[in-house]
Amino acid sequence: MLKLLQIASLLVLAAAVACFSAWRYFRGGAWWLAVVGALLAYAALLSSFFLGSPDAWHKKGLQFVFEFALSTETRAALSLVVLLGITAYLCVLIYKALPAYTSYYEVRVFEKVDLPANYQVGAKVTVHSRTDGLTHQETVGDDGAAIFRTLKVPTTLTYQLEVISAKPPFVTGDNDKIERLPGLLSIDVAAIPDEKRMPLEKNFIKPTIHVIPRPANYLLNVDERGDKILQSGNAPWGVPQADLVVNRLGYVLGYDLERKLPRWVAYSIGPTEQRIPRTQKFLADPAIASDKQTSVSDYGGSGYDRGHMISPADLFFKGPVTVQEAFYMSTVTPQTPWLNRRLWRDLEVRVRDAVQSWQQPAFVIAGPLFIKPQGDPRFEFETIGEGRIPVPTHFFRIMAMKKSDQSIEAFGLIAPNVKDGKIELNDYAASIDEIEKKSGLKFFPLLDPHVAEIIKTGLKIPW
Repeated sequence: MLKLLQIASLLVLAAAVACFSAWRYFRGGAWWLAVVGALLAYAALLSSFFLGSPDAWHKKGLQFVFEFALSTETRAALSLVVLLGITAYLCVLIYKALPAYTSYYEVRVFEKVDLPANYQVGAKVTVHSRTDGLTHQETVGDDGAAIFRTLKVPTTLTYQLEVISAKPPFVTGDNDKIERLPGLLSIDVAAIPDEKRMPLEKNFIKPTIHVIPRPANYLLNVDERGDKILQSGNAPWGVPQADLVVNRLGYVLGYDLERKLPRWVAYSIGPTEQRIPRTQKFLADPAIASDKQTSVSDYGGSGYDRGHMISPADLFFKGPVTVQEAFYMSTVTPQTPWLNRRLWRDLEVRVRDAVQSWQQPAFVIAGPLFIKPQGDPRFEFETIGEGRIPVPTHFFRIMAMKKSDQSIEAFGLIAPNVKDGKIELNDYAASIDEIEKKSGLKFFPLLDPHVAEIIKTGLKIPW
């Protein structure tokens, strides 16, 4: 009987240590200290019996505790009762420390800061979740908090706080890991270091192009994911059809599930002097099934680059969340090194320079083309990777900009996916009508039809 009481006391003691650790965890304390202490005590116990000298002080201490608490049935029974009481009390503390169940994640901006009282109200908090690959955006309310109700956990969040009313306005961002709901992220804006405060440009609030109301057949029967509100900031004229449409803060993605490539990517570019370090790696897109997208290994030894349909530098003016979104494999296609590193790169730089020079945001849509040579019915597209990813023969890019007189200027370009060629961009100019015929897509579906017809037939490069 004595032996059973001794074993039971030791087991309850271990349970008490575990309960104490759990209580500290829910209180936000250093729960691991109890575990480390228990392991050290266990190590001391083993060393006293197997390695220590009979006269060692810690062995004498352990013998004293054993004789005092567990040497007889009465003492062992009393020790067991005491340990059970302590464990029960710790269980009560754990229950009280458990967070109340909610279905939201709260991002709270501290109220006592070195800025005006209305500083937090109206600020926008944006989070990008690695679990679903989607952007979630909420406005900070009167209580200083933004509430997110559609997050899937556990996940890693890239968050971004945009404050327009501050002087100067700024955007800041970082990462946060959450394991469960509810969670609380507190942002003390007074403690944000200067190097993380990115001043927003005066044109950060993007103007909209006059559009017709969203018709009932717009993106009919399309699997559309993400917040539809975000689409207006990236493609206010609307987007073409696709198997899957993903709305993100940085861009709208139209995806081709059969080819496992983007059908098109639509986004806006704004004037900015900001630079965000490019440290991200290419990742699988969580919003798309893994067997429906390419992997980095598909490009290994293929002779083709992972060609961005949206350059991360195009998104600097929107903050760190969008730059991270630009590294999903769903946004890249096989491009020859010449096209990716020379012609396409030159085009991206030219567009950014134009936006910066004119101080007006531009709206861009780009994607791959698969054009078969005429008179060759047996032609087959080249493929790469084990998943037999088809290699595009050409790429298109369209830019539209609203000018100061409220008119819309747009131009298009079709670039061949070849190993070498001319760098002069005017040689690749194409009307939007021509791009529609070669791609099978319909651009500007929400733009006034008369205006759309005018800009689609023009053939002009703005430099």
